[in-house]
Amino acid sequence: MATNRTTPEDAATARQILLHGLARDARVPGLLGELEPWHPRNYTFPGEVFLSFAADALDWCEASRGGPLSLEWLRERFVPELAFRGRQHKKLP
Repeated sequence: MATNRTTPEDAATARQILLHGLARDARVPGLLGELEPWHPRNYTFPGEVFLSFAADALDWCEASRGGPLSLEWLRERFVPELAFRGRQHKKLP
C-alpha cells in the first residue's frame, strides 16, 4: 500500500491495475475503488503515474502539439488485427 514515499513497485502496481481494468473494458472511474488503497490522502499518487503513462503512450505513437496523432490509418497502424466490413470501417470499438 502506498504512503507518501512510494516505490517503483507501487507505481508498477498502479499501472497494472489500470491496464487490467482497461483490458476488461472497465471505465476509469470504476477503477477508483481498486486504486483507493494506493492513493494516500493529500498526495497525487497514483495520478502522477497515470500522467507519466499517458505521456509515454503519446511518445510511443509519435504525437506532439506540432504533429498531433492523425486518425487516418490509426487502426492499421496500432491494431492491424482488427478487421471491419462494410459500414463498420468508420467505427472503432
